[in-house]
Amino acid sequence: MVEKTKETEDKTVYRVEGFSCANCAGKFEKNVKQIPGVQDAKVNFGASKIAVYGAATVEELEKAGAFENLKVAPEKPKRQPVPEMKVAVEDKSVYRVEGFSCANCAGKFEKNVKQIPGVQDAKVNFGASKISVYGAATIDELEKAGAFENLKVAPEITGRPAIPNTGTEKAPERTEKKVPFYQKHSVLLYSALLIVFGYVSQSVNGEENLLTSLLFVAAIAIGGYSLFKVGLQNLVRLDFDMKTLMTVAVIGAAFIGEWAEASIVVILFAISEALERYSMDRARQSIRSLMDIAPKEALVRRNGQELLISVDDIVVGDTMIVRPGQKIAMDGTVTNGYSAVNQAAITGESVPVAKTVNDDVFAGTLNEEGLLEVQITKLVEDTTIAKIIHLVEEAQGERAPSQAFVDKFAKYYTPIIMAVAALVAIVPPLLFDASWETWVYQGLAVLVVGCPCALVISTPISIVSAIGNAAKKRRANQRRRLLGGNGCTEGHRV
Repeated sequence: MVEKTKETEDKTVYRVEGFSCANCAGKFEKNVKQIPGVQDAKVNFGASKIAVYGAATVEELEKAGAFENLKVAPEKPKRQPVPEMKVAVEDKSVYRVEGFSCANCAGKFEKNVKQIPGVQDAKVNFGASKISVYGAATIDELEKAGAFENLKVAPEITGRPAIPNTGTEKAPERTEKKVPFYQKHSVLLYSALLIVFGYVSQSVNGEENLLTSLLFVAAIAIGGYSLFKVGLQNLVRLDFDMKTLMTVAVIGAAFIGEWAEASIVVILFAISEALERYSMDRARQSIRSLMDIAPKEALVRRNGQELLISVDDIVVGDTMIVRPGQKIAMDGTVTNGYSAVNQAAITGESVPVAKTVNDDVFAGTLNEEGLLEVQITKLVEDTTIAKIIHLVEEAQGERAPSQAFVDKFAKYYTPIIMAVAALVAIVPPLLFDASWETWVYQGLAVLVVGCPCALVISTPISIVSAIGNAAKKRRANQRRRLLGGNGCTEGHRV
């Protein structure tokens, strides 16, 4: 493991010009491996690259390829956006996060990550399910910070591995495994089924029957496990949020023997979380659908050969061949051919646009008629569609003024509701000799009714859904107005 890590650190990638066949590429690889100081070498014939593990000069590499007069040059790193703060951006890492159930949980995760030693700052993009970490943090530390909701963290994949392709095989794509509905919501379904059985038993055997109580208790335990796990931890830390309120309400209902009511509170809260997660997943899926507009590979002419390679291995200046009926994979300028291109996915134009020599074409658009030869003018991360995706995700990460107000309001509102509920439950029995059972029940009702679920959830859900809907429509006029939460809430003023 240590040797492999060391070799990876000494890895250098070079562009190679002059390959005429795969056999020559193999011979070149063999020659490079024999250079003193080189531990290993791997040629990517389709991408015209060689990865060298160890120390070797350009002259030594060209000498190894002298049998075919190969020209070698170090690969240029991909361009990065201009940093606002040099130190912070250099240390910035972006991670994908799975498991967010609400905006409040995302805020709590962000707060926990900021407390990790070595982290200067962190910013969660709830809509895009991402977190940007400024500083040093491991995956284990991040997942530990999100352990309260069993969050899963993975580094964001910015590109696909370079794999040579001759046209018979396709580059691997990252696909998300679809989980069946019954499996995804099994806990909710089991809890709901137990509640139904509980009410059936209540009507047949009576409310005080042991079987009835056990069915409701089982429904509470199964449906409310994740709720109690977080709620009890928050209660110990005096960190009041929606889950804390619901946990106290359920415990109180159980304390006074209202098992049926407690199970209903649990199932309703679980349903609300499932609906929120569904809404967010739909909005995020709209963003992901943008990534599927452009093909992941393209037919490129290099050294007199036509190769089907990953778009990550295409460089500025390459010649891309687009046949009739194919989608254009990269931005570029037409150098040969004439065709009509459907640009509705990018510009919103309903009528195909005629394209001839010196006309610009965009990734994700459809070539309808003729054969086009296109000279690449932008790298895959700089294409128009890539910039649109970046703008959409940035828009999702912005907080509307109403959302900032609601979050701040809920911070103080939740403890106040706890205090009011406690007063409702305690004051009448103590001062007016009222029934404890009656007024504890009323106090619990205040907790449930006063829970700011709808208030806290509504703003981020509506904003992210609006941005996701704009992305899904794929219309240029909508994209130009993707101004984030501010644009969504203030757009009516225009």
